Order: sequence, then C-alpha cells, then structure tokens
Amino acid sequence: MPVTVRSAPMTGSAALALARLAQLDPGGRWANRPDRSLNQIFLPWRPQTTATPDERLAVIDMLRRRAAPQVAWPFLAGLLPTPHSISETSHQPRWREWHLDYQPPQMGVAEWSRHAEVITGWLLEGAGLTGTHWADLIARLPNLPEAQHDLILDRLRGLDPGAFDEADRDAVTGALRTPGARPPPVRGRPVGAAG
Repeated sequence: MPVTVRSAPMTGSAALALARLAQLDPGGRWANRPDRSLNQIFLPWRPQTTATPDERLAVIDMLRRRAAPQVAWPFLAGLLPTPHSISETSHQPRWREWHLDYQPPQMGVAEWSRHAEVITGWLLEGAGLTGTHWADLIARLPNLPEAQHDLILDRLRGLDPGAFDEADRDAVTGALRTPGARPPPVRGRPVGAAG
C-alpha cells in the first residue's frame, strides 16, 4: 500500500485505504503498521509521495474529515514538529515510470511554517472539549513555531473549564502540571479551578 501512495494520482485513495486499515489494525510489535506508514508518507520534512505540498495538504484534509477519529487525531498530531524524529523510506516501486528515483525538494522555512499553521488549525478545530486532545497539544507546545505555540495558548486561555467533564478537565490540568509546560491563566483562574 505505501508504494501506491507514492503516485500523486493515487495518493488520496491509497491514503484513505491505509487509514481504514489503521482503524482495523489489532496492533502488534512490527514497526510497519498502517498508522505509522500513513504518517511516514506525509511527514512534511520527508514526504514519500510525488504529490505536491498543496496536494498533500488536500489529502491530509480529506483524511482528517473522513478517517475515524482514533486514526485522524494521532495522524495529524504526528505531522507537527517533533525533536529527534526519524523517518524510514518505504518500499519504492521498481516498474513504474512515475517514480524514477523521485525525491521531493527540501521544504523551506516558509513552506514548513505554512504546513505547521494549517495542521495546528485543523487540530484546534478538532480538539473540542476532549481533554486528551488538549493534553496532546500542550505536550507539543515546546516544539512548535512561535505563532502556533501562541495560537494554542490563546485558545487554551479562552476555554471555560466548567464546560469540560471531570475526566477531560483532569487531563488538561495534568498536562499543564507536567514539567516544561507553561500553564497559562484561563479566564483568570487555573483550568482545574472551580467556576
């Protein structure tokens, strides 16, 4: 399947098939799981498809809307900057002319910033009042470009702690108490404070 995703015309349908496989995947110890393959194909700094950056973002947008939430959220979050991340090259086709040892050009700073901005926007749109999603975003704050870092903090400050159920509020509070997280004031009080 990862070979099929390399072809720009096939990227969308093959990626959606991988997302469906990831939803059905029972797990295991092999590194080559459908969710990992999907993430590796769309890593912004080392994409493994001949699709252009705009085509890749269009496919990512389609996946976030059509894939199961338990697949879509980790897939999107996995595309944000992460220190010391690595990527393995997926199998390359040997009998397809469209490949011809294609290597996408290195992503420039402006393109990387645009990508991070779009992905962060989609994650904020999908976070809702799910505490684990907010905890995930809080954990990623130190690695984000300043604009996305500040955007997440602004949204977090605008949340009403009383709108969260207890388990979700506890997840956010726990993430904010993690070393390295900078707890922002939320409407003048900590997220876990009674309202």
